[in-house]
Amino acid sequence: MVNYVATPLQNQTPWSPGRTYVLGYYFELTAGLGLGDTITFPDAVTPSGIIGLDAVVRCSQLDSNATPLGRFELGDSTANDANAAARWITGGVMGTNVAGAIVVSFSNVPPAFATVTPPYPPNAQSYVVQTKGAGYEYYNDENSPTNEPGGFLDLVLTVTTAPATAAATGTVWMYFTYYCVGNP
Repeated sequence: MVNYVATPLQNQTPWSPGRTYVLGYYFELTAGLGLGDTITFPDAVTPSGIIGLDAVVRCSQLDSNATPLGRFELGDSTANDANAAARWITGGVMGTNVAGAIVVSFSNVPPAFATVTPPYPPNAQSYVVQTKGAGYEYYNDENSPTNEPGGFLDLVLTVTTAPATAAATGTVWMYFTYYCVGNP
């Protein structure tokens, strides 16, 4: 398992209430990706509240076999969250049977919800929260320094099914669109 780090296309992750932003990252392969390999898109989720609208991974053929098998998921680095690994994309494809094609995977995880009952105060009201998919909201307290330095979270692409023939070169682009909510 190899952990790679992508390069951001901008100097900082912007945040301003009521605005929508698109972050971009790229990674140049120097070796084929294998099962369990990751590409980290550092500091993609700001420490302030945002609602994730879409995540897109665009890449050259990462599985160059005529019958490609490689798959990936895209999630975040939130600690102690079973939904984090595939919060945005699951079963993303790494290749097609068309030579030279560009492969694009959009957010495909349907919104999922869970009922939460706070432990305190006694007899507290339960409420429903979204756990993954477009519209998922990252709260200020979720991105604490205990998760990531400075409170930022990373987005992480993880190879979940090994490619049939891993391409040794190529480029992976990732774009994350989010809407800013709350106060900084």
